[in-house]
Amino acid sequence: MGRFTQTLSGATGVFGTDEWKATNIETQPENYKARVGQTEYIRVTSLMNTKPINRRSVSGLLVVDIFVETARGPRRGSEIADLLDSFLANKSFAAIDGIVQFFTPAYQAVGEDKDLPSLYHYSFTVPFNFCTGV
Repeated sequence: MGRFTQTLSGATGVFGTDEWKATNIETQPENYKARVGQTEYIRVTSLMNTKPINRRSVSGLLVVDIFVETARGPRRGSEIADLLDSFLANKSFAAIDGIVQFFTPAYQAVGEDKDLPSLYHYSFTVPFNFCTGV
């Protein structure tokens, strides 16, 4: 497996764990489009630096787009951000052929979803570093 594939697997692996699945938050990949009538989900994207520090390390930004019902107000988006924070902020995880380390996240309101106005969009971003061969 190449280092970008390893990095993607390492950075997004937490969303495949039983602990994350127990949150019952629908989790989708970056190319997912919402369905009419959908009320809540997150979409996960891993942005990787194209100029890594060295051949064994890839840094990047994990972007988690949070979509909740507009009518629920900002509290639900914050609750999901708090869950993400508890799973990712300043944590390290062993992954296939390496280790991923997450740093301090950021959270912000983006606005009404342009494709599905019944949903409000928030963004949770967390920098990470993935090192292979450790």
